Amino acid sequence: MISNVKNIISLLIFFFLKLFFGKRNNPEFKNILFFNSEKIGDLVVSSMILENDSVFPDDTGVYFLIKKKFFTLFENYKGKIKILKYNYELYKWFLPYRFKLLGSIRKLRLNKLYNLTPARGMLNDEISLLSGANNIYAVSGDRKYLKRVAGNITDKGYTEIMFNNIKNEYEKHKELLKVFSGGKEILLDNNKTFIVQGDNVLINKDLVQKDEYIVVSPLSTELDRTWGVENFTRLSTELAEKYKIVLIGSPKEKTLLEEIRNGNVNIIIDTSPLNKLPGIINHCRLFIGGDSGLTHIALKLGKPLLAVLDGGYFNRYFPYKTEDSKNNYIFNLMDCFECGFDCIYDKKYCLLNITYESVLNKVNEILK
Repeated sequence: MISNVKNIISLLIFFFLKLFFGKRNNPEFKNILFFNSEKIGDLVVSSMILENDSVFPDDTGVYFLIKKKFFTLFENYKGKIKILKYNYELYKWFLPYRFKLLGSIRKLRLNKLYNLTPARGMLNDEISLLSGANNIYAVSGDRKYLKRVAGNITDKGYTEIMFNNIKNEYEKHKELLKVFSGGKEILLDNNKTFIVQGDNVLINKDLVQKDEYIVVSPLSTELDRTWGVENFTRLSTELAEKYKIVLIGSPKEKTLLEEIRNGNVNIIIDTSPLNKLPGIINHCRLFIGGDSGLTHIALKLGKPLLAVLDGGYFNRYFPYKTEDSKNNYIFNLMDCFECGFDCIYDKKYCLLNITYESVLNKVNEILK
């Protein structure tokens, strides 16, 4: 009932805003905006747009809109695309800010807007459809956060819903870029986004040596999407007998990271800001994590990695580039995989049934 009321209110606000911000069709407009309202992992995938900015004409203004709190992730990018930021919380709760943001987007004189968000919701559809762009595209038909009526209404506002036959977000981005490259193959490895230039706060403090430590990213914004604190405690402790271990996470996760560290002096906890993490990952010997944003950074930096995967978004992000021997994935394949986390069980057995021994053996295999 509460969900339905929220949906009705969101639709009413959308139609109200539409009175002021209708669709335009101005042939003089030629600029392009890419928009992704999601989290770190989704933005790292979308950084393919930044890395391949040479496919865009020099006389076209190209923009990339993301949430303000993730802006520092791209501070090393120096290419031709201008990265814009917005305050999600203000946009969600403060109507005057919506007017201000939509007004500033419309001043970009957009010919095309591409909504890169993998699971569309009312707010990111609203920004896209009221942007004033001549042509508005979504690269995903997934309306997980839209009820049927709202989804049917917003779908009709798009010029095209693209790539419904492609599961993987990396592949979607490659196909999108090929639209601009004239069909030429797009490379994932052309990395301009996370240029770290040797900046590693742990090496600078002489806490670790280059290529001799293991980075472990054990947590997630949703704790039940991880392999488990107990498993990562045991694994980190065992690996710390031979290697320096660096546990990374956000400051909010420090208590759990301390629990995993368990007082071990050979394990370091790092809760550096987002812009420092690529530098820490870049010089590690091995990265261990889950289906998370930091694992995507390790992939983009070409680091040896092991990702312990659940089934919720299996194939949507990982496993990816499995032909590259540096990319290793371990998972317990079940019939219910690709469920989008509409789990049919009381527990996530896709993770719980991955044994400690299988992960340890895989880690030792990679380290050899």
